[in-house]
This record gives sequence, C-alpha cells and structure tokens, in this order.
Amino acid sequence: MIHKLAQFTVREGKLDSAESAIRAFVSAVKASEPDTVIYAAFKKPDGYSFVHIMSFRDEEAERRHRLSEHAKLFTSALYPLCVEPPSFVDLALIGSNTDSIV
Repeated sequence: MIHKLAQFTVREGKLDSAESAIRAFVSAVKASEPDTVIYAAFKKPDGYSFVHIMSFRDEEAERRHRLSEHAKLFTSALYPLCVEPPSFVDLALIGSNTDSIV
C-alpha cells in the first residue's frame, strides 16, 4: 500500500474555483480509480489551505492516478490558483482503525 499527503494554499479570491476543482477531481477519482483505496480532501481552519490524503493499492495504482486525464485536468486548474506549487509527502502507516489501508 502506498500512502501520500499533499498540501497547498490557494490565493485569496480563488477559493470557490479551487473547491470546485477539488470536488470534480475527487468525484472522478471515486468513479474511475478502484485501486485508490482512499482519497480525502480537507480544508484547514484558515480557509485557504488544504490537505489531501491518499492511499493506493500499489505502485501501479498510484501511477495510473498520477497519469490519469482527470489528474492532468485537476493540476492544470488548481496550480495557477495556488500561492506556490503543492507539496507531496510519502507516508508510512504505523496504525489504522481499518484494514482497507493496511
């Protein structure tokens, strides 16, 4: 299983556009990526910063996600709205209340 975290902050005045792009992307992931076990998007209390947590069945699932047409559309819509490019971190699971991401 592969786990990743993405973080980014959108520019003032771009929140509605960013949230619309995020919702469309998450819907596309849900509809077309059965091996993306978890894709969850969260907004931080400041209202402009976001955290996305994702878990993929394997490296191939992560590759398909990264190279998907909906990922390309999402990044082309989102990145211009961001203060700086999103940062990505690989995560190592040390515990979970569900077997679906182990």
